[in-house]
Amino acid sequence: MGRRTDPFTIGASVPLRTVCPCCLSENDYAAAADSAHFGPGAVTLCFRCGQWAVVADDRQLRRPTPDEVLAIVADVTALRIVEAWAASNVDRLAG
Repeated sequence: MGRRTDPFTIGASVPLRTVCPCCLSENDYAAAADSAHFGPGAVTLCFRCGQWAVVADDRQLRRPTPDEVLAIVADVTALRIVEAWAASNVDRLAG
């Protein structure tokens, strides 16, 4: 076995039980939109509803503040993530 590192700093999906603050979907894993950081303040997208959430200090998800929303919608990576989510859910979203 290799050296164990803190999963909240390696930028991969991490096992973390959370509840989406928008649709209340229970999630088993989470990943940050910025792959270099996962922990308090990180931004993540709900796989079920496609809404953004922010990791709180207790590592649970919360809704983004208005300033955080502005930063998210201005970010090119965030746009690409939403586009990929929408493309993978097009049939479900169409009804």
